[in-house]
Amino acid sequence: MLSAASQHQEGSLIPLPATAASDPARAGKGIAALLRKGLAQMPNEPLVRQIAKAHRWWDELCKGEIDVTRYAAQEKVPHTYMRRVLRLAFLSPMVIDAIIAGKARADLGCTSLTLTEDISLDWREQAAALMPET
Repeated sequence: MLSAASQHQEGSLIPLPATAASDPARAGKGIAALLRKGLAQMPNEPLVRQIAKAHRWWDELCKGEIDVTRYAAQEKVPHTYMRRVLRLAFLSPMVIDAIIAGKARADLGCTSLTLTEDISLDWREQAAALMPET
């Protein structure tokens, strides 16, 4: 099952949490918010939009009425770009939810996930690779 944000159409509003994740801790006379190390803290909105786009594109391709090259031309994007973005349609729901909640690795972004990250199809391996240890 897809997360709620991945089901939104591109350009529509995606509900995102308004605050950064933090753990309150006593620091002298006041309270300091210690941000969890390695977390994105806030949702990466461009990445969330790219994931939603990947799911929309994959859903269209699964109908079997058009191939990637023609669909990319229809969407006015290079077919190599479409193939890279489509990789995001295979992220596990747990990883997608972590990205939306700002709990994924801070260095994850559109470029890293579509160009440089080797994304496993195994969801457990994805979680181990893309989410910080807690």
